[in-house]
Order: sequence, then structure tokens, then C-alpha cells
Amino acid sequence: MDPHSRTVARSYNGGVTCHAGTHPTPETAWGFEDVGLGSNPVEQKGRELAESLPTVDRWVDRCAEHGLAGLETWSGSEIGTFGPIESLPAPTIVAGATSCCGFTRPCHCTTTGLRLWVARFRRLAAPAGEEMRNMTTMAREVGNGRYVSSTGEFTRDQRYITTRITADGGDGYRVEPGRYRLIVSRACPWASRVVIVRRLLGLEDVMSMGIAGPTHDARSWTFDLDPGGRDPVLGIERLQEAYFARIPGYQRGITVPAIVDVHTGQVVTNDFAQITLDLSTQWVAHHRAGAPVLYPEDLRNEIDAVNEVVFADVNNGVYRCGFAGTQEAYEAAYHRLFGRLDWLSARLERQRFLVGDIITEADIRLFTTLVRFDAVYHSHFKCSRQKLTEMPVLWAYARDLFQTPGFGDTVDFQHIKRHYYEVHRDINPTGIVPAGPDLTGWLTRHGRESLGGRPFGDGTPPPPPPEGEQVAVQHTPLARADGAAAAHLSTVHRLPHQSATSPSVAPSSPRHLVSREAVPVI
Repeated sequence: MDPHSRTVARSYNGGVTCHAGTHPTPETAWGFEDVGLGSNPVEQKGRELAESLPTVDRWVDRCAEHGLAGLETWSGSEIGTFGPIESLPAPTIVAGATSCCGFTRPCHCTTTGLRLWVARFRRLAAPAGEEMRNMTTMAREVGNGRYVSSTGEFTRDQRYITTRITADGGDGYRVEPGRYRLIVSRACPWASRVVIVRRLLGLEDVMSMGIAGPTHDARSWTFDLDPGGRDPVLGIERLQEAYFARIPGYQRGITVPAIVDVHTGQVVTNDFAQITLDLSTQWVAHHRAGAPVLYPEDLRNEIDAVNEVVFADVNNGVYRCGFAGTQEAYEAAYHRLFGRLDWLSARLERQRFLVGDIITEADIRLFTTLVRFDAVYHSHFKCSRQKLTEMPVLWAYARDLFQTPGFGDTVDFQHIKRHYYEVHRDINPTGIVPAGPDLTGWLTRHGRESLGGRPFGDGTPPPPPPEGEQVAVQHTPLARADGAAAAHLSTVHRLPHQSATSPSVAPSSPRHLVSREAVPVI
């Protein structure tokens, strides 16, 4: 769950009646003092809006416009005979029968008994009305190809499909090898987190991966890298098709990463923050031998605390700089970003990794922003106080991770640059993609071994990327690296699989960063 919202959902089961009083307390529901049976103004306004709106998506948007915060995402599997909650018209859900507690637990009574919908939702920690209105405005602007916020401060739309894939199948989707396909773009930092976690845990043979191209239009990510422009497993041209298969007319962002049920062709979830945690905790039975523990129980509180501030100020902070619509909003985001980077530098000056002496989920989440910093965020998003290469501690830390198998071998700098500079035309109207920066510094010595630490804990590094998932060498620092830099990387890791030769590069090059089937630079 992302740090700016908290899960307050509960699943209710059993044969209770609508008036049994089993609804959650106001504190865990909407945050309003009075959550009654049709009596509070929030419920009344919501019902009024629902009467004239055809879908749940439109209902949520209109509630947001009117400042009715709380309900961000509906998700649910089939219960009874009514079908998925996402496909029901809003009046069927909130009108007709008595609603037990506003929109917290809408139910539908029939003569055969209670049919209870499982609703999962989030309540924003920020001031409700303004935050939700800004989020709705931003979603519409992005849909029209505009990214810079017209309201001043950028507010990320965090209404995701929060269905989870779990070992017990509690949300209707059980962990099952071969059933799901992960869809990513190497350009996207949120998707890159999942790519790294999947690789470190060795889930490549358990969950296949489709790679969308680096650019998209207002409709969706496309599979233009695949023959015929179609994903070879799902058979679709646009990721949008999988979203529409789950929720017809889906009106929120068509985002990556997304996990798709191969059997139905429907998106299961795009909740990127939860996906990586679930890969670590729910797919344990399918981890490779020697897989690292990325979310250890004894460190979870500290990992969560670090993730919270890193998301707010760094991961999302660069976007708050780049998409700010006023000078004031930009400068506030700018100072918040670099204040947090200074804090991270101080933290990492005397310890190799963010939490404990091993690589954890926290390092992965920070890395995907740092690796894009000089190539994109410094110039494109005006995060210009310093380049990453001018922040000694963070630069060494980022190189340490980049040179670790499972990190740098997933990074495609060409895709990263093309996405930001070609897609964000309201920031870069010409669509010209910079030729720089020089990437060879990523292969230089970082010296962080002196701080100790065990990158994989009691585990081992992952093997080379499987066929079809290697990054083209032309899109990596190896494209222009001299023999000394490449040889250094092999020496630092001393991994058997790095000593093998590759037909694409010199014998001394680190194989874990190299594609055996390099494609032309675009």
C-alpha cells in the first residue's frame, strides 16, 4: 500500500441482516463522526449522485468532485449471482436496499438472503476535498495528453485496482504458476521495481513477463516491441484491452505494472506498491533456491517507514517538481526533494544499504528513481540543484546497486529517455530525446564494500536474465564502456556466470548486463 493512503477495508461475511450493526466504526470508515443508515450528509449526497450516473467509475469521480473523500477503489470477486462489483451500475449498489453504513459496506438484499459485497477502499491522509478534486482533475488532464497540473501542485491519482494474488486466494486469485502475466515497461520506475523483485526472487518461470514499448498515447501502453504489435501470450495490441476486459469502460489510468490473468485476459491488479510485497510474501513457495529475503519480518516496520518518506519526497517528489503548474508548487517540491536526498545521503554515509545490512524492498524503491535521475529528472523535471553524479554518497550507493546482478541488468536507458521526452509533450514540445548523459560512470568502482553488508544476506545472486528478457547492450553503459570498466565489474562480483564470453561484447564484459540478441538503437 502506498504511504499516502492506508487500507481501511474489511471483508464481511455471514448471514447478518442489513441492520445488524456490523459496519466498521466511523474512525475506520470515512473519518466522519456520523455514519448512519441514510442519515449523514455524505451518504445522502452520494445517493443523489448515484441516481443519475451509470457506472461506479463515474460515481467515484463525481463523489471526488464534491469532496466526498474515502472511496478510491472498488475491487471484488464474484459473490452470489450478481457478478463483479466493478460492472454493476452505481444505483444498484447504493440504492434499492438499505445500505448498512453509507458507502463503507454497500449491500444488496434479496428475498433469498443477504448478498454482501467485499469493498476495499482507501482514505487519503491529506485534506480530503481538495486532494480528491485535484486528483480527479489530474486524471482527466493526463487522459488528454497533459501532465503539468493546472491546479498548481501535482497530485498523483492513486486509485488502483487493489485485488491481491495471495497464497490463500482471499481475493479470488490464488498464487498459481503460469496463470498470470506481468506487464511492464522498462521506462517506468514503478514497473521497474517489480521487474527487479521478480528477477531477484527467481520468479521468471512462474510468472511470465510482457514488455510494452517505451511510449504510449492517451489510450494506453502498446506492445510495439513484439512481432505484429501484439503481446505473444495475451494476443492484445494495447494494455487497455486487459483493463476493459476486467472493468468495461475503465476510466482511470491504464498503468504499468499490471498483472493479467492469462486465462481470462483480465487485469487482476495494478497496485504497484502491493505487488512487490506480495511477490516477496505470498509467492514464497516458488522463490528460487538462494532467493534473498527482501521484506524480512524483523525489519518491516523500519522498511515501511523509510518507504513512506522516500515515496512522498523522492519517488513521487520528482514528479511533483516536473508536473508542478506554478512556481510556488515547483519550489516547494524542489526543496522537499533535495532535503530528503540530503537525509538519505547522511543515512547512507555509514551504512551500505537503507535498512539493515542487506538489500531490501527499500533499496529497490529508491534505486529506480536514482537510476533515472541524471538521464531524465535533473533536466526534464527541473530537479537541478545537483546531478546524482554530484552527490557522492548517493552516486556510490546507486552504482553499488546497479552493479549488483538483478538491478543494472534490468535498466534500459534508451527506453527511459524516450518515454519521458517523447510522451510529456507539454514539457518537451519538440519530442527531442537528449543524446546524453555519458553512462560509463555507472561501471566505475563505488568503494562501498568497505561499509560491510551482505547484499543477498544468506542468499545468492540471481543467474543471468532468461532469453528474451535481456536489455539490448546498446541501451546500457556497456555500449561505450572501455575494457577496463567492464573488467572491473566482473572482478568486483567474481561471479562464475560473469566470466563467460558473450558474442555481443568483449570477453571481459559482465554478462549479466548484456543481451545476446541486441537490437538497433532507436
